[in-house]
Amino acid sequence: MCDDNTVVPVQDDPRTEELESRLNVEPQKPLSEAQFRKLRNLYFTVRHTLVKECGHKIDMINEPRHRNCEFCYWTWLSAHGELVQVADRALQEQGKAFLIKMRGRHFYEMFVRYMSTLARFKKEQDDKETGIAGEENRTIESAGGSRNDVPREGAG
Repeated sequence: MCDDNTVVPVQDDPRTEELESRLNVEPQKPLSEAQFRKLRNLYFTVRHTLVKECGHKIDMINEPRHRNCEFCYWTWLSAHGELVQVADRALQEQGKAFLIKMRGRHFYEMFVRYMSTLARFKKEQDDKETGIAGEENRTIESAGGSRNDVPREGAG
């Protein structure tokens, strides 16, 4: 009688032979220091990218070290789309106090700036697509007169 925890080998199964042939029976050689350093460089070293606008190095996992640099926060928030979506949903559903409690006052301020900039870019893009130029491109039509054409009181 067989116990439930007893493993009974299957000797006539062709899959067993195939599996045994694929297994690495010989132990691997220990890594040399050069190989270890190369693997550590590939898999464990964190590369901090350089933000072009300000010249700061930025860790793309954690919030920027340069707390007041808007370029660093713009780059970091642009790389974290899911965080932006969750924070935007939390801001709309629970409000400002909830977001400040979860991520901090400084994150909230930089997040609002980021979202405001995105909204402005989107508005400008929509205006450009519909053919409406921005305020700087609008021309004010003048009546053709000048200050000298207006009669003064007491003259004449």
